[in-house]
Amino acid sequence: MGLSKSKPELKHQELTFVDSFGSSRRLKAIPGQTLLETAVENSVDISTSCGGMGTCGTCRVFLEVTNGLVPARNDIEKDVADEKNFAPNERLSCQIEIPDDDFSWSFHAPEETY
Repeated sequence: MGLSKSKPELKHQELTFVDSFGSSRRLKAIPGQTLLETAVENSVDISTSCGGMGTCGTCRVFLEVTNGLVPARNDIEKDVADEKNFAPNERLSCQIEIPDDDFSWSFHAPEETY
């Protein structure tokens, strides 16, 4: 009698970048990377002057979560969001980690930067 191997559960992980013209592009998301790292690896131009340390606020994006949990803000992002009066969906891409769980997100960078 042979042991049957169970198939690994497939995750639904979708990350979409929407540019200033409204065109969208699906990005390859790697769990554990930040949204900024993922964007850069997929040739999405997001400004950053602090190198992803969360201090400048220039890598902010508007994040729309259509499936999965909304990632909580860490302490660094909370401080910047409070200081700059971010909207709830206005986030620092350098502080959002790509989850290992199911998710579907889209994001776009604002037209103006701080």
